[in-house]
Amino acid sequence: MQLLICADAIRPDLAWLLGTVSRTLRPAIRACRGPEGFARLEAAGIPIDSGARATAEALKAIVRIMVAYGGTIEDITVGDFLAMQAAASGTNETRGVRLAYHWLREQGRFPSDAPETLISFARRSGQVTPGMLVDRYHLKFQPVRDLLVDYITERQATLDYSSLRHVSAVLAGLFWSDLEKHHPGIDSLRLSAEVSTAWKARIATKTVVRRQPDGTRVEVTEPRVTAPAIKQIVRALSAAVES
Repeated sequence: MQLLICADAIRPDLAWLLGTVSRTLRPAIRACRGPEGFARLEAAGIPIDSGARATAEALKAIVRIMVAYGGTIEDITVGDFLAMQAAASGTNETRGVRLAYHWLREQGRFPSDAPETLISFARRSGQVTPGMLVDRYHLKFQPVRDLLVDYITERQATLDYSSLRHVSAVLAGLFWSDLEKHHPGIDSLRLSAEVSTAWKARIATKTVVRRQPDGTRVEVTEPRVTAPAIKQIVRALSAAVES
């Protein structure tokens, strides 16, 4: 499985990554996903809490983002860190996420107006824009990315923020990002019967990590109880596009 992750053939989600302990994943990702980027980052040094443990925590957060969203250090966005912070909420991983964000920001890897810390971001905005919600999923086909941003922006007036986040996660993550992964080069929301049927089959189940009595963790596939609601959200998008 690690070989597939390093090759960016599969992208485990952040929840799975936060529940998985691997001593070999970080060096493997470093070796195959732009080792020069890691070398430059480490040579500059972490700007705060500059100890070995703090550096390790920050690097672990960076690797998890790269595994979940693909690419190299240079591809990491502010939106990735917001998603990571939300996934890590309530765990002991939040310190590493915040350190990693500050580290990359100090290296000039984010826009100049990016908040200095994730904490100040939360205090300043509390919420992110529809564009930032969609961009968490690194969609490749720009016209569909833009269409989703426009659609979610229109829905913003009638939905609370939690519902808006859910709609963006379904449409950008579970729907279009999934299609781009399984059908490289796809460029239309008008899906063939074959593509539509295959997507519905994938969305009907999900893979989760379960802790066994002996403390080990295993992946199991189980029905996705929210599949009907997910398909309804996609149907609403299709109806809006057709109208």
